[in-house]
Amino acid sequence: MIWLLTRSASVAKILVEQQLKDRSIPFTEKLPELSGSNAPRSSSAVAGMIATVVVKVEDLLQDGRAAEVAMPLVYLQIKDWWKGGKCQVSPAT
Repeated sequence: MIWLLTRSASVAKILVEQQLKDRSIPFTEKLPELSGSNAPRSSSAVAGMIATVVVKVEDLLQDGRAAEVAMPLVYLQIKDWWKGGKCQVSPAT
């Protein structure tokens, strides 16, 4: 069961990465924090296995002036995949 859940999250992350690659938007990966507001909301040890996709805002926004007033990085997390249903991608701060 854990493998299937991890696989669903991996597929979701790959889809996000592919969309960024298709648009030539560079990104990096960061493993989720173990504690704090951005930590996965699960008591399961496997919840932190899926890396967060990190994108520079200046690479996302076409207008350089808009990038100047935004946070420098966007963190895209795959969430709720450990619940066994649909997972979601959401920006984290």
